[in-house]
Amino acid sequence: MGSSVSYREEEGVIAVLERGTVSASDFESAIDAIARLNRETGCSRVFVDARDQRSLTDGLDAYDRAVHAAGRLASTGIRVCILVADRLVNGHRFFETVSRNRGLLTQVFDDEAAAWEWLHDGK
Repeated sequence: MGSSVSYREEEGVIAVLERGTVSASDFESAIDAIARLNRETGCSRVFVDARDQRSLTDGLDAYDRAVHAAGRLASTGIRVCILVADRLVNGHRFFETVSRNRGLLTQVFDDEAAAWEWLHDGK
């Protein structure tokens, strides 16, 4: 199914919707789109809705994706919140840790209100 990326001016976010299985190619394209929208709009808040994601990639793939995302986005000041289904929270924590260790402020949530609050409060 993949990822779709758009700028939502009324919400002040770059929105990413992940559905089904997201291939490495889809993920890299989404990161490129986020970087482009950041340059074009100046928006530094990214809201990833991954609640419809079927499963996680394996640990090595999650590591590679986190390294790629941080490499492209860490210097931009972007904040990324990832909203996931409760059953996938722990698996996404590895991605969160690897990307944070490389300078990309990322936080995983299973509660939508908490995700929006974190994204807009700057904490």
